[in-house]
Amino acid sequence: MKTTILRIDEASGEQLMRAAKDAANGAVLVFPTDTVYGIGTNPFNPAAVRRVFEIKQRPNSKPLPVLFSDEAQAAKATLFNDEAKSVAAKFWPGALTMILRASPYGMPLSDNGTVAVRVPAHEWLRSLIRAMGTPLNATSANISGSPVISDNARLLAEFDGKADYIFLAETCGGLASTIVDLSKDKPAILRAGAADPRAVLDAAAGK
Repeated sequence: MKTTILRIDEASGEQLMRAAKDAANGAVLVFPTDTVYGIGTNPFNPAAVRRVFEIKQRPNSKPLPVLFSDEAQAAKATLFNDEAKSVAAKFWPGALTMILRASPYGMPLSDNGTVAVRVPAHEWLRSLIRAMGTPLNATSANISGSPVISDNARLLAEFDGKADYIFLAETCGGLASTIVDLSKDKPAILRAGAADPRAVLDAAAGK
């Protein structure tokens, strides 16, 4: 297949809207975030989601995280408890992923009824999500088990001809988000990343 490759600093508003419409209809995108390059699609399109798993060679047992344009959109998809509100106030938009119980919004879930959610600190990406009119699945753009990608040459080598769109940035953050599980009685850090884990737990405790 032919991949459309665009630089985010050169892409027109019309090209952004076309990509957003295509993603809403099931196109698979590779895109920069404030952490590492991501790959994703409309989480409500099962066939498109399967393509992401296949391209990334990700086990089906590992649900895809979801990016939102803002906290309000994320709150509709989850049971946004007081801990989540406190953490979001300090770390969103930013490099912090929360595991939350899902609301009856219809979001594809893990087997235990949770969803991993984040609002990225990347204005271009949030604009894309707003233009889609849906959230955006987003897992790191790398083959499962291999190092995350932050340089364009490796990104193109891995995904040109596999994804429908590849959006390139001058630089990408290079460090994955911190993951905190707020779906249980006691908050727990599942992965230490760009956000300071201790500060995240302090925020969850209302400190």
